[in-house]
Amino acid sequence: MSRSTQSEEDPIWSQLRDSICGILGQTVEIQFSNTLNELHMQWYEELEHLSFRPQLRYTRAELTDRLQSTESLLMFILADGRPEVVLLGYALADVSRRTFYLDTIAVRRRGLGIGTEVIRALINWLRSAGYESIELDTEETDEKGIPLCSFYRRLGFQIVSTYEDGDIRMKLVLD
Repeated sequence: MSRSTQSEEDPIWSQLRDSICGILGQTVEIQFSNTLNELHMQWYEELEHLSFRPQLRYTRAELTDRLQSTESLLMFILADGRPEVVLLGYALADVSRRTFYLDTIAVRRRGLGIGTEVIRALINWLRSAGYESIELDTEETDEKGIPLCSFYRRLGFQIVSTYEDGDIRMKLVLD
């Protein structure tokens, strides 16, 4: 996956845009970025604050560091110009198999199927880019009572390890 292949016009992303437009009934735009300008940082922080407790939020330096990989993906989905979804991920450099790490996904309006649509599109796109698997860290249930682990299980992810702090590493092998 290179940044040049990230295009809003890729059929996978176009289909995702149309799907979310149908869910929300609003004009939907997908934007990719490999840098954090002020607007993107504002969008990221807005969605991050809605979704994550303070100890899970990133500083600008931490985000910038994650975007240093030539195989990073920072995607914003906007509905009528307002940020609805942010997704951040990157290739794991220390893994011999082509593994993508899904670092962050935050969705403003939950319970509508938007997160499911985004993850399914990401899976399809990673398959087409030659990745062999996706990994992520999550919790059984977050502080808002959202059953995160079961959400990812429904999408085909399996638990590969559990950490002492309760975090769970999950993996999806791409066929």
